[in-house]
Amino acid sequence: MNGSTLDELAARSHRLEIIVAVLGVACVLLAAATILALVQVIRRLRFKGGVVFRDRLGKARISMDLNENSSMLNFRDQGERVRMALGVHRDRPTLAFMDAESRPRLVVGIDTDGSAALWMNDDKGEPRLSAFMREGVGPVLQATDETGAVRVRLGITLQGDSSFELLDPSGDVQLVAAVANDAGPSFYLLDGSCKTCVAMDTRASGEPTLRMTNRSGDCHMWVGFNEKGEPIWGPFGGGEENDSPSPPDETPAGDESA
Repeated sequence: MNGSTLDELAARSHRLEIIVAVLGVACVLLAAATILALVQVIRRLRFKGGVVFRDRLGKARISMDLNENSSMLNFRDQGERVRMALGVHRDRPTLAFMDAESRPRLVVGIDTDGSAALWMNDDKGEPRLSAFMREGVGPVLQATDETGAVRVRLGITLQGDSSFELLDPSGDVQLVAAVANDAGPSFYLLDGSCKTCVAMDTRASGEPTLRMTNRSGDCHMWVGFNEKGEPIWGPFGGGEENDSPSPPDETPAGDESA
């Protein structure tokens, strides 16, 4: 083997060493870049009973909370406050919208019995206006006061009968206005024991009738019109109403049976 051949082999060996060194440096740089990328991912993604996604500034923007009772996905604003939550809590699908203090103000959900509900809360997180669609009942809309007592209720039955109710602070119904498919409109005023004091409705003929009750809750006086449109009145407490017309120019003062 002559000298030129040895020089050529040495040059090739030197070039190979350079290539290996370059490849080694490239591998080190690639490994370093991979580690830096993983560090960034770990900074944005943390596992601690759930998952937290962070933005480029390191602020938590999306989090997932997992426990034995619920799995919730929380969306946060730039101040890392929860403003919307979506998930399942105690087997109830729920979507909630929060204010700047992370207090729920609007909540939509489905109960375990399949009924749908919507709640609008005050700044204390207490429900003030709610709507329900319960199985076998029909839609119901109700408003509550600061104590949580229902004060207004509006609903429609599955049979198509509609009603509007006003309640006192103790939850007793005081006024009812209703429209039934087979009986027409009606209006009721009630006392504290929920006994009707005043009732207004229409007779089968379509003429209006007014009934007033005494304190014991028994029907005491009624005023209305017969099928001919003539005024009639009388006491009512067990017998039938009097259908005879009142005498002209006289003030009704009791049962005017013919």
